[in-house]
Amino acid sequence: MDVNDFHAFARRSIPSSDDTADIKKDLAKVKSEITEIQLVLEHDTNKKISMIAEGNFNLTRKPDEALKGVIEREMLLLRAASLENELRQIKNSIKLTA
Repeated sequence: MDVNDFHAFARRSIPSSDDTADIKKDLAKVKSEITEIQLVLEHDTNKKISMIAEGNFNLTRKPDEALKGVIEREMLLLRAASLENELRQIKNSIKLTA
């Protein structure tokens, strides 16, 4: 490699002021995009994750709530059966006295 080759190589590898300005513009764009992504993560994605987590927390309670409804229904059916039996007994006793 002679001196002229070295100077040609050096000119290609050292960025010019125009190249530096382009790199700075590109870097500013990248910084802006990163900031935008961070804001989306902080304000949008994290809130949605929290909402989903809260919803899943409520899902663990919902089976218990559903079972309460089933238990209440069964209790009402037992009470209705008991009242039907009492009504039948009252009807039978009325028939016997009439």
